[in-house]
Amino acid sequence: MALTEDTDITLALTALGYECLSPDECRVFTDVMTSCRDLWKQRICWQRGALENLRNYGMTRATVRYFVQQTTVGS
Repeated sequence: MALTEDTDITLALTALGYECLSPDECRVFTDVMTSCRDLWKQRICWQRGALENLRNYGMTRATVRYFVQQTTVGS
């Protein structure tokens, strides 16, 4: 089980040759963290999930953009 299931599914589908698109009508909802501590914990979870996914999939055409994003975080 991945920490960031949505990214894991996207990478899996992309690795199989599918193109993942979001239609204009797509709406996404999220919970707002109520404290800085909760936000920090969530961000750490997302970062760990990103690194886990990259470790699992390795460097491929499907992940190269994701690798670049993760190596430039905070730059």
